[in-house]
Amino acid sequence: LELGRPTAERRAVGEGVWRRDFESGTALVNLSDAAAEVDLGRAYVAESGERVQVLTLPAKSGAVLRSPEA
Repeated sequence: LELGRPTAERRAVGEGVWRRDFESGTALVNLSDAAAEVDLGRAYVAESGERVQVLTLPAKSGAVLRSPEA
């Protein structure tokens, strides 16, 4: 999935959860041993095609989401 250039530095968005935004989406990784709920601040499209604004990341997992406009 091509998200384009980064638009911000990576940043912590929860305990053990990191996010980095790109021109056409965002990437998240949960390094913790527990599931984490992340409010994305706006709607994104998951790999399944579902629109999500709040995402629950299982422990030790990640997600790549694209902008609806992309």
